[in-house]
Amino acid sequence: MINQFGKNLNVLIVTETGKDWQTFGTWYSFYKNLPEAKVTIACHRNKKAPFQFYQWTKRLGIDFFVHRRISEDPVINQMDSVARAEYTGELLVVPALTMALDVLCPKILTIFNKKKAWIDEDVWFLKDPNTQSMMNDHFFEQNFLYNYTEEEAEVSELCPDANEKKELKPLVTYRKGCGKWIDTLKGCPFSSAAGLASTEMTVNENRIIELWKKMCGLYSAVA
Repeated sequence: MINQFGKNLNVLIVTETGKDWQTFGTWYSFYKNLPEAKVTIACHRNKKAPFQFYQWTKRLGIDFFVHRRISEDPVINQMDSVARAEYTGELLVVPALTMALDVLCPKILTIFNKKKAWIDEDVWFLKDPNTQSMMNDHFFEQNFLYNYTEEEAEVSELCPDANEKKELKPLVTYRKGCGKWIDTLKGCPFSSAAGLASTEMTVNENRIIELWKKMCGLYSAVA
């Protein structure tokens, strides 16, 4: 059984070369708010050759592996990362720019502990996934949950946009922005987090800003 702190939950962060601080932010949020979850990072190679290349994963003892993309289809590539991670049991798959802002709420826990899958765009919960079968179903049926019944799989909101929900959510994405920060801005926002706050932020955006402030010192020390 998964508990509110992430016990018995595996988390796979799927990222790519050049998203160093974004991935650190995702990892740190799970480390702080779901401390009993086991986190691994899968990094897709691309054409970028940044100075920073996830040195912090070694310094902090985080499981990390790199592999090439096998397709132009992001679903296939993310599924391939799941296959390479070789997980059994309960697995939460998230991209960079996802944040865990609180312990898991009763609704999420009920679905995690009863369903075999819960899909919300590129955030997936999978229990003992058969990745080869799911990739085939995605390719031929355009639905990698093709062989799941309605009782087995949930397709609904699991990870909403941080700036669109006024109430606190355990899992959010900030790909559409956070306060004054938008994804097109260059550079890491951790040290300037206080200046990125705005008066119209949601509680979720506030939590992200506060996490950025807290992780700044550690990231500077290990990056």
